[in-house]
Amino acid sequence: MALIDFKVLPGIDKQDTESGAENRWVDCDNVRFRYNLPEKVGGWSSLISDTIVGVARREFAFVDLEGNRYIAIGTDKFLLIYFEGQIYDITPIKSTIGSVVMSAADATKEVSLTFSSNHNLQSGDIILLDSVTVPSGIGLTDAAFEDKLFQVTRVTSSLVAIVTGTETTTGAAGGGSCSVIPYETVGPAAQSYGYGFGIGQYGGTVQSPFTTTLNGALLADTNGTGGSGTVINVTSNSGLPATGTIAVGNELITYTGKGTNTLTGITRGAFGTATVGTSNGQAHSNGATVTDASNFTGFGSAVEASKVTLEPGLWSLSNFGQVLVATIANGKTFTWNSGIAARLTTRASTTTTNFQTTNNPTATRVTLVSPTTRHLIHLGTETTIGDTTTQDDMFIRFSNQEDINDYTATAINSAGDFR
Repeated sequence: MALIDFKVLPGIDKQDTESGAENRWVDCDNVRFRYNLPEKVGGWSSLISDTIVGVARREFAFVDLEGNRYIAIGTDKFLLIYFEGQIYDITPIKSTIGSVVMSAADATKEVSLTFSSNHNLQSGDIILLDSVTVPSGIGLTDAAFEDKLFQVTRVTSSLVAIVTGTETTTGAAGGGSCSVIPYETVGPAAQSYGYGFGIGQYGGTVQSPFTTTLNGALLADTNGTGGSGTVINVTSNSGLPATGTIAVGNELITYTGKGTNTLTGITRGAFGTATVGTSNGQAHSNGATVTDASNFTGFGSAVEASKVTLEPGLWSLSNFGQVLVATIANGKTFTWNSGIAARLTTRASTTTTNFQTTNNPTATRVTLVSPTTRHLIHLGTETTIGDTTTQDDMFIRFSNQEDINDYTATAINSAGDFR
């Protein structure tokens, strides 16, 4: 039989049938094409042994003045630096919260942290514990918490809960103390699409509402705490509006005023949520969770766009020479100087020496550095710096040339803005 020489074209043809894809490849697995011929894809190996927590949304490579190479990695939880085979945590932090009380129940992995005032933390936030004295009888040591990172798992107005790797022992109780150093919040891990319908808030709830707890039981009646009057006692009402609606279990309760950690002028069983077959409210035990439902909507109604977080946690990463410029989407801008000796133990900050960003906008969608003119440019930013409510997606603001912290336009600089 005579040999026939024919060429099989590179690439995979999935449009035609196998008969129609004459002289074409129709299927493959782990194959790439090189020099028009199929080649098995090689294997891979991990660059690092460390585990990166969160979803990595942005990477940025840059070089310092001595030729050292870095990769900045922004996740929905952390800002990290990869340098010479290791990962370093440079996530910016918020102000330290001191005098926090630690407590734990018996035979649990959950430890409670009680604050003297509203802490503004949310479930999923990362916190660092410092100056730890564990409660007596908890069965764990100070070292199990000291300078360790934890993720907030449960939140009320004055308390957050964290989970340890070891179960507490008999006799666990309160009496411990620590300081809490919150990490800057980046955002959710996943994208939510659209406004109102189909994003998990269809039928009522809004994202991350204020919560507190009942300070006294509610009975299955039309009265307030303890079965009398029109006042409900709560642990804290600091995050509730002057008038509004709360949700306790499946019951909605409206109120017309606030006292000292009380809600006054209450109406039980609002919006058809009374006990079935009666006009009474439902029974709720002392310590039950109270949620701000003032911005909830009826089932089938779309939640207001302003109440919905659509985007995941995102970063803008760029460099001003050897200085990393990192902006949280719709948040603040931080810098990290790779040129200092203690760079790998120093966090990104708004107060980095000689590269401060304290005068930068506090809500910006995207930042970038002009490589030729050396301006720091904010896109979709505030019309009034420091007022996040003035953020405008069409507003652009840029710093003075060579000064990333000067945004006041004068006759002798090049700072400015326009819409």
